[in-house]
Amino acid sequence: MALHPHSALCRLVQYKSLSRIHNPQANWVPFNPLGTAPLGTFPSPGAPFVFSKKVVDKHPEKAKQISAMLDWLASKEGFLLTHYGFEGKHYTRSGNTITLLADNSGTGSGTPEAPDWLSTWSFFTPEAPMALGLQVIDPRLTERDKEIREFLAQLLTKPKLGVTLSPPIGIDVSAFRSKQNELLITLLFSDKSGARWPEYYADLMDNYYGKEIIANFEQQVREAAR
Repeated sequence: MALHPHSALCRLVQYKSLSRIHNPQANWVPFNPLGTAPLGTFPSPGAPFVFSKKVVDKHPEKAKQISAMLDWLASKEGFLLTHYGFEGKHYTRSGNTITLLADNSGTGSGTPEAPDWLSTWSFFTPEAPMALGLQVIDPRLTERDKEIREFLAQLLTKPKLGVTLSPPIGIDVSAFRSKQNELLITLLFSDKSGARWPEYYADLMDNYYGKEIIANFEQQVREAAR
C-alpha cells in the first residue's frame, strides 16, 4: 500500500463531504491502527508500460507517439492539467504555488455535483505535487483538515523496493498471461476443481516460457535489493 499525506487527505475530504450529505455531524478522525509502526510505503513507480516487439516492429511511429504522450503526462504541464484542470478556470498559479479556485475546487473531487474525471490519470501520475516542487493550496481545507494533514505527514513510511519487472528479451509475456487467464477460467467455471492445476501449471511453465519469465523477475528483484 502506498500512503501519501496529500492524497490521503484528499480522499478524507471526499469521504467527509459524502458522509455529511447523509449525516451533517459525521466526522473522520485519522489514526494509525499499527501504533507506531509504518502504515505504508513511500510512493514509487508502479505502472510500467511495455510495448510488444511485434507492435513496435509493425507500428514504430505509433509506439514513439504513445511514448511521447506518456512523457508529457509525467511532465509538470501534464501533471497540472490532469490533476487540477485549466489554469485560470480551475486554479491560479504564482511560481510553484497552485491555488485551487473556490468555485472549482470540487472539480474532480468525486462529489455528486462534480464527477471524479481527473483521477483517471492518478494511476500514472500519483497525487504528489511536491515531487515536482509544487505547493497546492486548497480552499476547501479547514483548520481541522490542516491538522489531519499534519498528522498524516508525520506517519512513518517504509522504503519500497521500487523495481520495474520486465520479461526476458524476445519472450512474449502477453501470450503467457493470456494462456494463464484462459486456464484459470477453465479451472473455475468448467472444471470447478483444482485437480488439473498441476497439469495447467506445467503447461504454462514449459510451453509458455513461465520458468524463464519468473526466473528473470527474480533476478531483477535480487539485483534491486542489493
